[in-house]
Amino acid sequence: MLFRRTIVVILSVAIFLLIACEGDATSTAPASAPTSASTATPTESTPPPTDSPATSNSGDVTGYLSLVDALRASDNTVALAGAISQPFFAPEGRVLSVNGEDVQTFEFASEAEADTVAETVSGDGGSIGTSMVGWIAPPHFYKSGSLIVIYVGSDTGVIAALEAAVGSQFGGR
Repeated sequence: MLFRRTIVVILSVAIFLLIACEGDATSTAPASAPTSASTATPTESTPPPTDSPATSNSGDVTGYLSLVDALRASDNTVALAGAISQPFFAPEGRVLSVNGEDVQTFEFASEAEADTVAETVSGDGGSIGTSMVGWIAPPHFYKSGSLIVIYVGSDTGVIAALEAAVGSQFGGR
């Protein structure tokens, strides 16, 4: 009986939090979250605040907003799906839902910083710096400007959309 009451209380609190978060409550942990050998694990938090809609006027993909623009311009369905932290990248990332698949984006302070970090990703994406990562599906790493994009999955439509927007992957399988 105590167990059932505990479950009811936990579910009640969860429902309250979902309602309180309004639109953010529909976000779930990305299916692309890796299992890592380190003690640090990816965590999801609320998306970074935005004062304007996710659009830009840039023609080339150099950051998050121009990636969103490029994907939408190619008739892909794109929505902000939350924020994510990875133990191997310093900036907090944003998770995009691209045609129903989670895509992680990490925008660095400069293109040079993104280049330096990209050099730490092994060819197969199995290690990043000193972190060994066990992905739940094949990882695909892309870089454009100050942006590093990770897609963990095998949806050929998403892969084609990312390659059209940011070019060939630099790491992964």
